[in-house]
Amino acid sequence: MAPSDDFAYYLEKVPGTYFYIGCTPKGVEEPYFNHHPKFDIDEAALLVAAKSVGYVVCDYLNIEKDGSND
Repeated sequence: MAPSDDFAYYLEKVPGTYFYIGCTPKGVEEPYFNHHPKFDIDEAALLVAAKSVGYVVCDYLNIEKDGSND
């Protein structure tokens, strides 16, 4: 069962989201999975992931504050 399949059970109970951020370094054609000893990432993906989550949180807080999504 994939992690996203497990997460689907949580989403049956509470609202949420799940998304992937690509992190394969340039030039790597067949990356290793994240628990493999040879797993490697393009560390620039960490900034993309942090910004993405930050935008989602700020958007959510804006909706909660004034009831709109503007």
